[in-house]
Amino acid sequence: MNSYHLSSAALGGAETLTNYQDVMQNILACFSTPDVAPDDLALDFTVWHLGSLILGSLHAPALTYYRDAAIIQASGMDHLLVQHYTIGGFDGAAGTQPMRMRSGDICVFDLA
Repeated sequence: MNSYHLSSAALGGAETLTNYQDVMQNILACFSTPDVAPDDLALDFTVWHLGSLILGSLHAPALTYYRDAAIIQASGMDHLLVQHYTIGGFDGAAGTQPMRMRSGDICVFDLA
């Protein structure tokens, strides 16, 4: 089992966000929201690679994510991304379909 961990407590907010963006670049583009300066970002991210399964845990303030055709084409990923929100959530869209996830919700994204 391989694992990877990032924490703003150890690296600072801006460096942690940059490293998180690098790790996620083949899945999603990620940015801090205007109300949280990157230096003030409190982010804790751990991922475990278990062969054909990857598990992760993320604790972070609001972030902006997107996955467009360019990311899909460049990554070639044909995976399912399953997210379970224990706290927080998101408001967004998948194509033209609006989405609203809240604590307790589970969503599945087809990354193809």
